[in-house]
Amino acid sequence: MNLGSSSSRRTIEENDYFDTKEQEAIIEKFREQNDQTKTLCKRFIVLGGVIFGGIKGYFLMNQIMHPWSIEPHKSYEGQIPSLIIIMWEFLSMTLYLYAPVYIISKDFQKKRKVNLIPYIGTIFFTMTWILFVGFKFNPELIWFFLGNLAYHIVFKYAEYMSSDSERQIRELRASMYKFNKP
Repeated sequence: MNLGSSSSRRTIEENDYFDTKEQEAIIEKFREQNDQTKTLCKRFIVLGGVIFGGIKGYFLMNQIMHPWSIEPHKSYEGQIPSLIIIMWEFLSMTLYLYAPVYIISKDFQKKRKVNLIPYIGTIFFTMTWILFVGFKFNPELIWFFLGNLAYHIVFKYAEYMSSDSERQIRELRASMYKFNKP
């Protein structure tokens, strides 16, 4: 079998090309699928932020009204001032609610400095954690901090994937060629 012979090579036929209308239909289908996925991701992120933010708000109010009565706070009684626990819960609640506000508000998205909010919050929390607890890893660290961090990593990843998909669709649209089938 001779692989290099011209008889074994496939020739490109006119039917192998997409018509301009077919190209537009395919790109439009990709765009619609991307929009549906983007909307679904936004809804999950907003819902998750509101639910987790609400839970953190409940724990915040509980610490204000009935200090040291719930488990994540109880283990720090006498070691960390109640005001610091309240600040951690408030910061955590605010960071969970950051993503829904960011997604819903178009004005909020235009301000580049707003993207620094989770990082500033993370730095503040880390500094106060080291100051009061040291370098010990406690399960409460997950409650106060790592949950927020994981949530924001998922949020930023979804935002990146959405913008990357939009970029790919733009590139696909730019690579269209004009062709009309006979």
